[in-house]
Amino acid sequence: MTKQISAPDSAPTARRPDKLPTAFGTTPVADALLRPHLPFSGQQILFISSCDDQHTHLLPLLKEWGLVTTACRHPTAIRQDRLQKFHVVVLCGPKTSWNAKDENRLVAGAARIIECEASHPMQPRVINARIIAVSWHSPQGIFDALTMAIHSTHANPDSLLPTDEVVHFEKIAPPIRNAFLESARSSLATIKSSPNCEDVQRELHNLSGSLRFFDLVELSIRCADLESRMGHDGLAYHRHSLSLLELQLEAVIQDIQALKVE
Repeated sequence: MTKQISAPDSAPTARRPDKLPTAFGTTPVADALLRPHLPFSGQQILFISSCDDQHTHLLPLLKEWGLVTTACRHPTAIRQDRLQKFHVVVLCGPKTSWNAKDENRLVAGAARIIECEASHPMQPRVINARIIAVSWHSPQGIFDALTMAIHSTHANPDSLLPTDEVVHFEKIAPPIRNAFLESARSSLATIKSSPNCEDVQRELHNLSGSLRFFDLVELSIRCADLESRMGHDGLAYHRHSLSLLELQLEAVIQDIQALKVE
């Protein structure tokens, strides 16, 4: 069950609280609400959070900014064929109530994603071509992230080179990093050589999980998406996309190998 929040026909009088409610700390929000226009009027977004407080306190802000928001509590609440209507998917708060595979399959079909977590920076940080991270404690940051996501040019994910940052691997202990690389190489070898669709899907599934664990979000999403599409259409139909993914995985492996270990 989803909840629709429609954009107003005319600009509302924005409320001007000095702070978010207690559950959201004491972050000032006046700047985020003092807007001369509604730059998002009519834009449709999908808001997903398992946290009641975030539905209670963030959805009114999204409404005041003129957004048409569909809100739900789990990625499986939205069918894949409905994702195209949304300009942005906002994933907010702890994700302990769903697994990474459910999230990856939803995000794979989204044009833009904003990840809002308490540990993210107060100002938007661009993770890659489709994903922006920001703290849900910062309404100003969320507003700016929405501006970046909605007013940017959409790109075809299959045409993108990998944009995940790998510099954080410098701080990962060598045995763990080497184990990840060995596993990734093994999966990649099977993907490149096996004519069996189920074998390739299994390795894509394994890669998606390990890539996500090591914060290589974009590649994780692509693996999960391709695994899902191959389940419907078979291996041969997606051979071109698979070849592009192989190149992207090889590039990331090489980038990690080239890093210095602290």
